[in-house]
Amino acid sequence: MHPNLFRDAIETALAEAILAAVGESVPTTRLLRLSENPDFGDYFTTTLLNLAPRVGKTPSECAHTVAEYLCSQACLSKAERNGAGFINLFVNPRCAASA
Repeated sequence: MHPNLFRDAIETALAEAILAAVGESVPTTRLLRLSENPDFGDYFTTTLLNLAPRVGKTPSECAHTVAEYLCSQACLSKAERNGAGFINLFVNPRCAASA
């Protein structure tokens, strides 16, 4: 799978999830980083580590809510909170195979 194949779609979904979960609008660029370890997904984000204090929640709370929202995205097979506010994102292999 090409690492950037779904990046734009996932970044847009992530920005929408953040808006829905914490009520803050964020730019859709630079939200994701490529994961170097496949155990931690194809992408990950740390955006909520800085955003959560502004909305009066912990990064972990925000990450949990955003990850739940992202689980409904067809291009993702899994979105999981990891640590104190990271979210690991796994591209759905069916989407990758059909691209």
